[in-house]
Amino acid sequence: MKARDVMTQEVRFIRFNASVEEAAGIMTRHDLEALPVFRDGYIIGIVSDQDIVRRGLGAGRDPRRTRVEEVMSDEVPCCYEDQDLEVAEHIMSRKGVRRLLVVNVKRRPVGIVSLRDLNPRSRDAGSL
Repeated sequence: MKARDVMTQEVRFIRFNASVEEAAGIMTRHDLEALPVFRDGYIIGIVSDQDIVRRGLGAGRDPRRTRVEEVMSDEVPCCYEDQDLEVAEHIMSRKGVRRLLVVNVKRRPVGIVSLRDLNPRSRDAGSL
């Protein structure tokens, strides 16, 4: 199987200077675990629900005043949509991440693959 076969296809983005509260609202409304972060037309990071909890709320930051760029992860590991799932899994393992941005040959985001997508049993159990 390829990354495109299991990825979440609808990719939503957020601006670097949006509030953590806004990011959490988008994630809640669209049932997302992470949002790529844009600045000047480029992806500069990714903010996950874990980033918001650990680096934001857990650090005592005000979600209305804290900007996404203050809690996001700078590194955005990715794989190509036509790569085998084993490659995606290897990248996640090597980078120590739970999700990858999926890009096309022009390096445009087309989806996100998570550990949950790689292991159907974990989806059934509701883990992660």
